[in-house]
Amino acid sequence: MDGNPSEGVHNLKIERASIDDDGEYQCQVGPATNNKAIRANSRLTVLLKPKKIEINGHTNGSAVEIREGEKVTLTCLVYGGKPAAKIKWFRKDIELKTDNLPNQSVLTVTSSLNEGSSSDQITATKSQLLLNLHSEDNGVTYSCSASHPALSNPLRSTVSMSVLYPPGPPEILGYSTGKAVRSGDTLKLRCRSRGGNPLAQLVWYKDDEQVDFSFDSYAGRESVNEYIFTVKPEHNNAKLTCESKTPINPTPMTTSVTLSVQFAPSKVTIVGPDEAKAGDNVTMICKTDASNPPSELSWSIDGRTIRTENIYKSHSKGGYITTTNITLPILSTERSMKTFSCFAVNQALDKTVPASHALSILYAPFNPSIVGYDESQSLHSGTVKRFTCESQGGNPLADLKWFKGKEEITSGWTVTSTVNGVSSELTLVVTDSDNGAIYRCEASNAASKEPLEASVKLKVYFAPSKVKIKSRPARPKAGNKVDLICETESSNPASEVVWWRNGQLLPGHVNSTIDSSFGGKSTKNVLKMNVTSSDDGSIFTCQAINKLLDQSVHDALTLNVLFKPEFISSEPLASFELVEGSEASINLTARGNPSNIKYKWHRINGNGELDATRFYTDGPILNITSVLRQDSGSYLIEASNSQGTTKLPFKLNIKYAATITKTSDLVLVEMGKTAYLECTVDANPITADLIKWQRKPNYIENSMDDSLESTFSSSTLPNEFISMDEERFKITLEENRSFLSVFNITESDSGAYECLASNGIGSPDKATTNLVVKHKPRIINSPILSKSASDNGSKGKLICRAQGAPNITFQWLREGAIISDKPGNTKYNTEPAEQLNLITYQSVLIINEVANSDYGPYDCVASNELGINRLTVHFNHTSQPDPPLVLKVVNRTSSSVTLKWIPGFDGGLPQSFRIRYQKVDATGSTTLPSPNPTSSASLPNTQSTPDASSSISTEPAQYSDVYPSNTTIYTIKGLTDNTEYSFNVMAYNDLGESKYTHDIVKGKTLQETPISETERISQVFSGRSGDVPRLIIIAVSILGSSLLLLNVVLVVCFVRKRRKKRLEEEADGSSTNKPTTIEMYAPASGSGGSYTNGPNETSLSGSDEEKHSEGAYSGHTDYDMEMNPGDTLNGNQQNIHPNIHSYMHGNIHQSLSTYLIDDTLDHVTSYYQPMFGQENKCINIPPVPPLRSINLASFLPMINEEPLFINSSPLGHLV
Repeated sequence: MDGNPSEGVHNLKIERASIDDDGEYQCQVGPATNNKAIRANSRLTVLLKPKKIEINGHTNGSAVEIREGEKVTLTCLVYGGKPAAKIKWFRKDIELKTDNLPNQSVLTVTSSLNEGSSSDQITATKSQLLLNLHSEDNGVTYSCSASHPALSNPLRSTVSMSVLYPPGPPEILGYSTGKAVRSGDTLKLRCRSRGGNPLAQLVWYKDDEQVDFSFDSYAGRESVNEYIFTVKPEHNNAKLTCESKTPINPTPMTTSVTLSVQFAPSKVTIVGPDEAKAGDNVTMICKTDASNPPSELSWSIDGRTIRTENIYKSHSKGGYITTTNITLPILSTERSMKTFSCFAVNQALDKTVPASHALSILYAPFNPSIVGYDESQSLHSGTVKRFTCESQGGNPLADLKWFKGKEEITSGWTVTSTVNGVSSELTLVVTDSDNGAIYRCEASNAASKEPLEASVKLKVYFAPSKVKIKSRPARPKAGNKVDLICETESSNPASEVVWWRNGQLLPGHVNSTIDSSFGGKSTKNVLKMNVTSSDDGSIFTCQAINKLLDQSVHDALTLNVLFKPEFISSEPLASFELVEGSEASINLTARGNPSNIKYKWHRINGNGELDATRFYTDGPILNITSVLRQDSGSYLIEASNSQGTTKLPFKLNIKYAATITKTSDLVLVEMGKTAYLECTVDANPITADLIKWQRKPNYIENSMDDSLESTFSSSTLPNEFISMDEERFKITLEENRSFLSVFNITESDSGAYECLASNGIGSPDKATTNLVVKHKPRIINSPILSKSASDNGSKGKLICRAQGAPNITFQWLREGAIISDKPGNTKYNTEPAEQLNLITYQSVLIINEVANSDYGPYDCVASNELGINRLTVHFNHTSQPDPPLVLKVVNRTSSSVTLKWIPGFDGGLPQSFRIRYQKVDATGSTTLPSPNPTSSASLPNTQSTPDASSSISTEPAQYSDVYPSNTTIYTIKGLTDNTEYSFNVMAYNDLGESKYTHDIVKGKTLQETPISETERISQVFSGRSGDVPRLIIIAVSILGSSLLLLNVVLVVCFVRKRRKKRLEEEADGSSTNKPTTIEMYAPASGSGGSYTNGPNETSLSGSDEEKHSEGAYSGHTDYDMEMNPGDTLNGNQQNIHPNIHSYMHGNIHQSLSTYLIDDTLDHVTSYYQPMFGQENKCINIPPVPPLRSINLASFLPMINEEPLFINSSPLGHLV
């Protein structure tokens, strides 16, 4: 309600009016006393616009299909709306009214259909339009429109009328019946039908056969089908029909034309004989194929034109056939060939078609003759002989046939024709049956009354085709007589027979001959002899020889002599050596006839029975599944058949591998004394070099250096042997026992000594005896162990490691006072001392709940019965790490450099590393600071540089964080080839960074590898090698590769020869096998016993210790050098890296393995077991590429990589 009540204005305001608000409203005023009420009414009408409009049964824009003359009613429905909508009809957008509908009646009915609860609410309005449609209404649109006060624009729905009516009749354009067209012309016929809904479908037929059903429509007004084809003779009189079809017209409408085609005959045919004799009358008939109009025929005989009568006949498929004939007599003077020609001329088409026919005149040939053989000659069987039959004259040339006796020869001959005659050459492989045979040649042709012939008779020498041997009796016994009879087949002249026994000629015997086949002779010969067992299986050969032909045949008979078994072994007492544990098979086969031999086996000593669980007999074969040493002894075998029994004794000698049955226990000796080590072995056989002694590396001496790397290797021993000083060592051998005496013992003699037993059977047996020399403790002093760090409140850990013998005990002191780990002391705990190896011990002090007062120096005291040693360990707060130590380049490629370093003290926290690198300019300058250079890179083309901070580099420094963080070997990738770089490294932890290493290391990447020889040869064969001929390039490449291979082989052989000579002069021992390793990029040498670079380095990670077992080398020592293909390793050691010279002059550094991880280096060194009694050999090694890094570990006499056996005989050398 709103308004002004003081003025009596009260208005009712309805917002968002809806259909529910439609109706009567009353305003009432309360009356005064005794007055009537005041009321006023008002009506509210709510307009509601229609929802939709549609022509019933048809969607908006659809087509209404109806036949012409039929009526259709359109109903328009408008849904909803208040008040009811007003409906209008439109035709082509023109409103329909009663005055413009002359042929139409319109009935519009508007009605309101209730859809609500009251009759005056929402309605539906309907209007109908009745139409009578004709063809001109096709495509006309009718629309229904609804207007309403609530609509700004009327609603509208439209349909289009599709009035179906038939099209007009078809018509053919482009040809009319009776018009002549020529064969080969292109004819275009157009069939058209106008009007119609739908348009007509036009189809072409040729003689009632459909040929084209494609048609087009134009703007919906007409249909057209064009039929284009090349006119052919068969189109003559063809009826072409165009048919018009439509769905509303059940009977098709058609129109037709008949073609008239002019065409010449496709061919002319002459029918008549091909051959005739003199006096015959010959008739020739000439006939054309169909043509339109008919053709004219004429004859030409041997070039002379003759006119004859033409006969015309119509063809069933149109056109005309022309025929003519001619008859002529054949005179005796006629030449051998007459030619008949016939010409068909079609004047209308100006075309002539010819035909020809040849008539051959026949006459008989002359008598044949055979050349190439004289009946006074003789032929040898098996040779090839050619006979030629010649016949002159005749038309056609004579047909030649060969006969042997009365049988025709159908193959093996060739015929050659000439102008005047013919010849036939018979190629004959002469056989025995040709002796006395008659060969005949016959010549005939169609003009011959009887064949003409010529013949020859052959004389043939032939050897016998086979011989046959018979034995009487067939199976003689040893010691009896036997007759061997040999008979030959026919031979001309007669054959002679000789005998052979196992290839040895036997004395001659008398031959007898009889007449045989093909006019030859058969020979018979008998051999008489006494047989023994040695004749069994002997091959007797009968050879029949025809000396005139120098040919022979033979037959062989294997003699079957019965005898008792005889052992093949000729020794009176056979002996067999077997190996214990192996499977053995002993074959003592006997031979006898019959060969069905039974065998029995016995053991002479013992109970005579064989162990059935391991001994299995299979006739003459004794199988032993598992040989035992107690099987040694004497045995007997018996062999029997139907002719008797034979016995053979034999022995077994069982060999078994050497096993060590006794060795000395741990030997503890004072310095200067003598140590004795014993090793007892059980073996068969016992050889002169049965027992050898070898010593493992002296890890004790090297581990005492103040080296960071050795600090972490005391618990890991490299499995490699080194030589012993033979002047203080003595080996005594007593059959199966060996004693090793070590005189004037020194501390360096401590270590593991290995007894190696081998008699050549099985694997060598090994046993280790430990020799420990007593000495006072020495504490290992290293930067890492001499420091420790921990935060307040945490746990601190101090490590003290010492070497000595006998056992070492430890004490920890703080400011001179001994630290006690009694139960009441909760501040400190001392872990039990741990023995890491024979002489290395370790003590760990734990500081609980670290406070500020706990920081400072702590003293570790190591003692044994020979003395004490002291070292101060500093305990501090956690801090940034110390700089890494000994940065080195260990490998290079064309795009990467691999670095290695030793970590400094980590400050008590996990540390990571960062590498700084930079290109070095042409003058060698770099901006990386290096105030205190101490080392150099370990590969050629690498170096350390002093302070270069004042220099200017053209390239900015780059940085790379090392991952994983605990690795100390890292590869910088993505570098430029053949470029020098400078490197240094720093460490960092959670508390800060260290300084970069003092020394700047330089390394130069390698040059890109040149194209390989294989790729170059591949380019040669693919034609990409330029102008040089391929064969020259291939030849030069093969020659160069061969020379390079030869050069390397000579170098290796020369080095090995020098090596053998040196070993024989310096040591009375031998070395273990080690493989020759050639690497493209070998890891560089590392440091030994100090922080500065040395000539060699041995490193081992924790994972390496787990992977390697006792007896296998777990580290690696590498030497690097540059070598050209022409360099040789001679006495002057030319072109060898200075580090290797240092080694060869005695500057040897040895180091223990460290905890450093070497997994990033892809380097594996293999080691082989020692080989005993093997001669020095030379092997082939692949060619070494020029200017490559080569591992010479197998070429140089490295003491710490080869075991030296203490023995007077030379042992295995490097192979």
